[in-house]
Amino acid sequence: MAARFDDFKAALATVFSDHAYLLLGIASAFLAAVAFVYVPVATTPGSDFDFYLSIAPWWNYAILAVFAVGFGLMVPMQAYLWRNGRAKPKVKASGLAPLLSSALAGVYATAACAACVTTAFSFLGFGFTLFLLEYRLPLLALSVLMLAASVYYTARQIAGNCPECAVKR
Repeated sequence: MAARFDDFKAALATVFSDHAYLLLGIASAFLAAVAFVYVPVATTPGSDFDFYLSIAPWWNYAILAVFAVGFGLMVPMQAYLWRNGRAKPKVKASGLAPLLSSALAGVYATAACAACVTTAFSFLGFGFTLFLLEYRLPLLALSVLMLAASVYYTARQIAGNCPECAVKR
């Protein structure tokens, strides 16, 4: 377990020692937090920021913070890998998967109320919307685990513990 945490610390130290990646991480986290609030507000008719902030439960803000910080870690780490990795272009393109999954999971995490979920995901159909409402907490837990796994495996690549895809030193 300590070795895994050491990979994470080494990767963060490597990536964020460059101030450009640090600024990219801060900007990504901020923009993700704004987007995670804006999407339900924009997709729910008659909603505004004050209304959304008044009806959102406290745990919604905690989840929003987790996804915003996770997104703020993923964007600069993936940018670092794209720039310094020795993977083939096809493998580099697969690096978008963690970014997209964390963004979509964060958007879902911001849908704290039934009206927001119903409106934001109505294009998926009534049955799927009911499924999302019924299994919201397990889906959020799965989203957090997927985000953590994405950050962990990206950190392993940066730390050099993935021989096939390690970063050039």
